[in-house]
Amino acid sequence: MTTVRPIKIILIGLGLIDSLYLLISSYLEFVSQICPLSGCNSLVYNGINIPAILGFTWFLLYDFMGRFLRLWQILGILGVIVLAAIAFYTSYFCPYCFAAYFTGICLVLIDFRSHD
Repeated sequence: MTTVRPIKIILIGLGLIDSLYLLISSYLEFVSQICPLSGCNSLVYNGINIPAILGFTWFLLYDFMGRFLRLWQILGILGVIVLAAIAFYTSYFCPYCFAAYFTGICLVLIDFRSHD
């Protein structure tokens, strides 16, 4: 159980960094030029990158959910399923988005395994 905590902190940190990059790349043109797909533009409404904000918020609050953690995990997995389905439907395979999905799923799986 003690080795799980540092891994969770690393995964949360990676998820925050990745989601923050996606959020910033929506607003700064020079950053979006670094993205292999010329910046994420799916699900951006009125200049707001909704998935990046949701991902950043999910990772930021993950460790503070207490007794609502299972609900938070389920919402995260549902979000990954919906966003991945949209990505496949629109053929938009952003490596940064999929890195966030993978990080979130790993975080949830580690928690499930450590509580069994």
